[in-house]
Amino acid sequence: MTPTRKRRASLVLASLCCCVLASPTLAVGGEWQAGAGTFDEAAQDELINRHRAVVKVRPKDPAARDGLADAAVALAIASEVARVLGDGETSKRYVQTVRQKLPDTLWRVDYRAGKGDPRAQVALGVFRERGVVLDRDRALACDAWGKAAAVDNALGQYRAALCAAGKDDRLGSRLMEAAAEQGHPAAQYQLAEVCMALEPPDTGCAARWAAQAAMQGLVTAQGLVGWLHFSGQATGLSDAQALGFLEVAAAEGDLAAQNNLGQVLESGAGGDARKPEAARWYTLAAGEGFAPAQYNLGRLHVIGLGVEEDIPQARHWLALAADGGVAQAGEMLAWLSAREAANGDLSSGGGAPASPLPAGDGISGPNDTAPRAGR
Repeated sequence: MTPTRKRRASLVLASLCCCVLASPTLAVGGEWQAGAGTFDEAAQDELINRHRAVVKVRPKDPAARDGLADAAVALAIASEVARVLGDGETSKRYVQTVRQKLPDTLWRVDYRAGKGDPRAQVALGVFRERGVVLDRDRALACDAWGKAAAVDNALGQYRAALCAAGKDDRLGSRLMEAAAEQGHPAAQYQLAEVCMALEPPDTGCAARWAAQAAMQGLVTAQGLVGWLHFSGQATGLSDAQALGFLEVAAAEGDLAAQNNLGQVLESGAGGDARKPEAARWYTLAAGEGFAPAQYNLGRLHVIGLGVEEDIPQARHWLALAADGGVAQAGEMLAWLSAREAANGDLSSGGGAPASPLPAGDGISGPNDTAPRAGR
């Protein structure tokens, strides 16, 4: 399999491409998990209510006030983690909880950040960027994240790397790699994209970084590593794991993953061939305007594979794919016209080009983690 279109590196990726990337292992989590911690929303809400009850009786109780500040930091960190993993709604809900229940605690968060607490610095950056009680100020948010990055906080390193893009490329590169090495999944995915943007693409490097991010639930990385696995790259995954990642990414609306899952199911690369199911995934992505899937769906209609043989439908999808830049679609349309002109019998004579077209690792589903390379 090969990507169908040349990739365009984002500003962040362009700044990283000048660096030599380390070869990652398949260990995941590490300092990212330690920095992110675990979060129990219901338990946190109960703690907030408990501390509020104390403050109602003793307004200056230091333990209760510190407990409320702890909650504000924990919610900010949890919001950032959810955002990194693409769960925008949960991320917004956590921030809204701070707005509604903890607006009087932010001065303590600011104080802690000033004293060098990296979690408070990350939280302060989140609040500054999103305008939570404090004025929205991207520059001050970047300053807070930079301070957290300086003491090796992975969340701070990742956000500070994005802040540095286009301003200090060397710093941005160093911070992104440091965050990735500590297990930050979005940073790992960014480095996978860097590997794919090289000429020629370093698919082995991309597979190793993407596998780490995929194991932590980053959907965009799951779509990429699934495609790379079935392209023959060593990902450290079984066929079942790689297929599962493609299925998750496809279900989340990643059009490239939908197309590539269709290809895997059509060919039987992940087990038994399931051609009608392959056609269903092609149809979903084609209906959203994804040209490689439009080609694949048109191709199936030409040969009656997994769908009814239907030449008008085939022409419809192939024409859309050709308009979308898929050269193979134009070739198949020309073949159809030649057959019709020759004798009107599409079943006789030379065969149509019938190989499925992979979408490469192009990402088309929603994700709130970072700028991404486009198609």
